Amino acid sequence: VNLSQDESGFEEISVIARVITERKTFEKALLRSEDKYRSMIENMELGLLETDRDGKIVKAYNSFCAIVGYSPDELEGGYAEFLLSNASLEILKKQQNNRLKGKTGVYELQLICKDGSEKWVMISGVPFYDQNNRFAGTIGIHLDITDRKKNEVQLIEAKNIAEDSL
Repeated sequence: VNLSQDESGFEEISVIARVITERKTFEKALLRSEDKYRSMIENMELGLLETDRDGKIVKAYNSFCAIVGYSPDELEGGYAEFLLSNASLEILKKQQNNRLKGKTGVYELQLICKDGSEKWVMISGVPFYDQNNRFAGTIGIHLDITDRKKNEVQLIEAKNIAEDSL
């Protein structure tokens, strides 16, 4: 709205209006979609962790925190190295280098939990990019496979015992 006077002293009002119904409808649909996917991510039994390009933890979802026993506040802003043994750290560094090259990866490693226990996880790590298509970080989806690993060990032991008894 613009208020002005013409040369004869009469006041004039100029109004410009835009119809933004379509934009508002799109924004609402986008928010519903974001809420839906956020809810799915936060409620799945797969631990989700986001890191920046340097490996600093940007977002630790509750599902990941449930695996390792730390709160988001204890993880976010730090690096994951304290959760890893030396062998697992080497695996992670190799995977991070692959992500810098735009490669995804699926791999297994052991995490050291807050209570000192160790858990095996299968990780699917993917790079993500900013609006200028530059590498911005990594999203890792973690599946707790601790029980599966224990079962594998027991099966190998049982197989060895059976072979030795022949």
